[in-house]
Amino acid sequence: MNDSFELSFSSGDVKLDVFFFYEEHNYMWNGGTQARTGKKFKYLFPKFKLCWTLFLGLKVRVPCETITYIEANYGKNWYQPVTSWDWKKSPPNIRENGEWPEAERAEVIQIYF
Repeated sequence: MNDSFELSFSSGDVKLDVFFFYEEHNYMWNGGTQARTGKKFKYLFPKFKLCWTLFLGLKVRVPCETITYIEANYGKNWYQPVTSWDWKKSPPNIRENGEWPEAERAEVIQIYF
């Protein structure tokens, strides 16, 4: 999949999203899709490399330029609590990215319970 690939998992009250990144000439991006409408969104990031770190005893890869990555997605005041967040409107790096054609939605948007 070369556009907006994402895996989402949920169990009880916990949801985990795994985003796949795409590299353009001078930036990177990951996509999100509103399953109900097929609307696509693009989250833009400065190019980054991945580094290894330990997270809760598990070795994982994270952006080496961690603060730059966080600020791109959450803004310069990322450390201040936010009481209302809309994944489709709140991130400063979000851009609308069209809509999946109706004929393709059954293939590109799959929900399993």
